[in-house]
Amino acid sequence: MSFIREVEAKNADGLLKELYDEIQGRLGRLPAVLSVLSINPEALKGLRVLNRSVTAGGSTLGRRLEELISTHISKLNQCHY
Repeated sequence: MSFIREVEAKNADGLLKELYDEIQGRLGRLPAVLSVLSINPEALKGLRVLNRSVTAGGSTLGRRLEELISTHISKLNQCHY
């Protein structure tokens, strides 16, 4: 849980509900790192577009190397997401 005001999935509607449904359908859950953008659904939508174009196999590095880099950087930053 963050200190940023968030819209819970059960209270989402419109674009935010569509995004939440897509994220939960793909991941099986709604990561906190994404739910903090719930007060600005357009920003969440933009982040999803950017994320798909540079990660998840969208770059020339390939999915495996992207995940290894991401995991290493998260560990260096002591990130628990």
